[in-house]
Amino acid sequence: MRKFKFRPAFSAYTNLIGALSEVNESDLMLTLFNQMLFLALLDEMKSNAFHADMTYFFIMVLCNANKLDEAVEIFEQMELNKQVPCAYAYHTLIMGYGSAGKFQEAYSLLERQKSKGSIPSVTAYNCIRTCLRKKGDVDEALKIFDEMKKDAAPNQTTYNILISMLCQAGNVEGALKVQDDMKQAGLFLNVRTVNIMVDRLCKARKLDEACSIFEKMDHKT
Repeated sequence: MRKFKFRPAFSAYTNLIGALSEVNESDLMLTLFNQMLFLALLDEMKSNAFHADMTYFFIMVLCNANKLDEAVEIFEQMELNKQVPCAYAYHTLIMGYGSAGKFQEAYSLLERQKSKGSIPSVTAYNCIRTCLRKKGDVDEALKIFDEMKKDAAPNQTTYNILISMLCQAGNVEGALKVQDDMKQAGLFLNVRTVNIMVDRLCKARKLDEACSIFEKMDHKT
C-alpha cells in the first residue's frame, strides 16, 4: 500500500499486528509499530484513548515475547507523549519485570503507579511477592502485604504465597496469623492452603509443627 502512496488505515495495522502476535513475530510487530508512530495516521491516531489502548497492546505482546527492554521503551514514550498509562499497562509491565526476576524495578513501577493515582491490581502485588519468595525475603513480603491491604483486598493466591514463605522460613506462628487474617477476610481454608503449609514444613524437616498445624486445621475446618 505504501509503495503506491496509499496510507494504511489504523485498522490495517492493528489487524496485521494481531495476526503476527499469534505467531510470536515480535520483531516485525515492533517495526510496524514504529511505522505507525512515524506516520501518526493523522487525526485517527491523535485520540489519546485510542493510541493509549494500542500502546498497551504492544506492551503486552512484547512482555509475552520476553522483550522487556522494548516494552519499557514504549511505556516511557507513552509518558513522554503526555499520555496517561492505563492500569493494565502498569499491570502488564510489572508482571514482565516479575517474570524476569527484577523485583526492584517491579516495585518502583508499582509505587510510580500509586503516585499517579492508579490502584495496582492484586495480581501485580502477588507478582512482586513471588519475586520476594524467590529471594526468601519474608520481611519485605509482609511489609508489602500490609501496604497492599490499603489498596486492594488480598486473594487466595496472596495468602498462599505468604503462608508458603513463612513456613519455609520456619515462622509457624506467622503462618497461623496469616491464616487467621484469611478467615477474617472471608477466605476459608482449603486443601491447597493446607498442603502448602504441611509440605513446606515437612521439607524443612519440621515434622512436629507440620502435624500440629494439620491437626489444628482439621479441627477448625
